[in-house]
Amino acid sequence: VKEVDINKEVDIIMSSTKQPKAKQDLSKRGDVVNKTILRAIKRYYFTEFDSLFSFSTLTDKEKFANFHEFVRKYVTEEMKGTKNLSDDDKEVAILFFGSMISHVHMRRGITISKIRTQVNFVHKCLYNYSHKKLSQLIKQGGFKFILDDFVNYDGIDVVLNSEETMLKDQDFYRDTC
Repeated sequence: VKEVDINKEVDIIMSSTKQPKAKQDLSKRGDVVNKTILRAIKRYYFTEFDSLFSFSTLTDKEKFANFHEFVRKYVTEEMKGTKNLSDDDKEVAILFFGSMISHVHMRRGITISKIRTQVNFVHKCLYNYSHKKLSQLIKQGGFKFILDDFVNYDGIDVVLNSEETMLKDQDFYRDTC
């Protein structure tokens, strides 16, 4: 049996330098990119919604009293991508949009558990992101309608030119959308 000099082995281990990990560009990692896009979509639409209805200046009572009406008006009158949707699809888009803008205000008045769960799910995907949640979100029709509006009617251009992260590689973010 060969003797091992433990002190020598410990010295070798302690003195060896670890190879530094290659620095990963987080702005290109799939989960980070998707989360960045989702949150940019929310910020864009919240800003548009707020500028139209001065929502952030309202009292809580006024917000709760008017939120559903404001969402319906915004989706049906302001969004170009929803103009040719069926009435059922517009309702799906309204539910998604309201959930994205403010899940707390959207839940108010909804008594059907399944629909309340959908409202909460949109918020969870935005702020507790996973690929699984994103794939479930994509299956919701409302997301497709909002994304279509965002990509095809100038929303993406506004965001690409104003979001610092996206300014670095606009084509990459546009293609991902």
